[in-house]
Amino acid sequence: MRRHAALAAVVTTFTFAHAARAQPVPWRPAASLELSAGEGAPALGTRDLLSVANVDLRVQGPVAGGVRGTALLAREQGRAALATAWGAIPLGRGVGLSGVGSFLGATNAPRTWRADVGVDASWRPWARGDVTLRLFGARTRHAGVDGDDAGLDVVTGVSATRALRLALVARGTVATRDMRALEAIGVPVPVPAEIGLPVAMRLRRHALDLSPTVRWSHARGSAELSLTVRAGDAAPTDRRPGWAAGGEVALGGPWRLVLGAGRQLPDLRLMIGAVRWASLGVRVAWDAGARRAVRTGDAATRIDVEAGRVVVRVAVTAAAVALRGDFTGFAARACTRRAPGRFDCGEAPPPGAHRVAIAVDGAPWRAPGNLPAVGDDFGADEGDWLVPAR
Repeated sequence: MRRHAALAAVVTTFTFAHAARAQPVPWRPAASLELSAGEGAPALGTRDLLSVANVDLRVQGPVAGGVRGTALLAREQGRAALATAWGAIPLGRGVGLSGVGSFLGATNAPRTWRADVGVDASWRPWARGDVTLRLFGARTRHAGVDGDDAGLDVVTGVSATRALRLALVARGTVATRDMRALEAIGVPVPVPAEIGLPVAMRLRRHALDLSPTVRWSHARGSAELSLTVRAGDAAPTDRRPGWAAGGEVALGGPWRLVLGAGRQLPDLRLMIGAVRWASLGVRVAWDAGARRAVRTGDAATRIDVEAGRVVVRVAVTAAAVALRGDFTGFAARACTRRAPGRFDCGEAPPPGAHRVAIAVDGAPWRAPGNLPAVGDDFGADEGDWLVPAR
């Protein structure tokens, strides 16, 4: 699915900063390549017929980072590229530092450079939901003119069912920009006739974007729909909301068909204008975790309750274990390594029948070896776990 590059970089940073808190974490590189064609591009604001190539490289470990590149070849507007690099360093207890750098260039548009540094925080206030926030400061150079901005991004989500996730993304931005640049991307600027403000004047603009999102996931594909409503003095004059819809379908192996369409509001951070877009393409992904993962579901993998805690025993070479089940809202719960092959996975669920699965070093979710395996609707299996009374 096509997503706005800046938001994708921030959300990716949140995801890996959160995942990297489980120690020890093995190094795990991954990559994907997407080729698509369509009309319009949310990453660059162009409205031309074009071809798009996206390359995404990332690594997860004690620290996390990655680079993402988007190259476009438009029929009338020539070539363009957007490159984004990010990194995240966990500090413990759900807090970390992160940075994002971006370069946007096109043959017929001003170049934009942007770098920001932020503080991340993540926590899970309820069983099926999570909250992540990022407070940042940034420096932007657009068309040879420097600008400053600061902001706060908040991402909160809840798993309504195993396949359905509801989320709300709030992005607050305060940016100082050149008036001519703001006018070029369609951001309203005040120019009272009796004052006659110079066109080169720098202005401070405020924007608050609220984006409710619904995502449905399945082993054979996924779909997502989001709306974006903007408030503040940088809101578009027509006040129509932005939107994005798209999905992906598994074609077999690492190949997936991706499609999407939407209407992007002006981007105050990367200085991209509003645009309607639609695209269709194919993506191939590679993940090193699938190669060296420790297989679960055998006799050496067990789950038990000891002193009111869930204990998972796996091969002594395992470095990371995660658990999910009906008692976690089917959201992954990172486990803590207490000894070689022994992991503490948190408080035990209440007595009764439960469904549970574990993943070792990034392997597919599987039933623990000491439980009867029951297949789910997503191509995986779960353990039928009867937790005795304490």
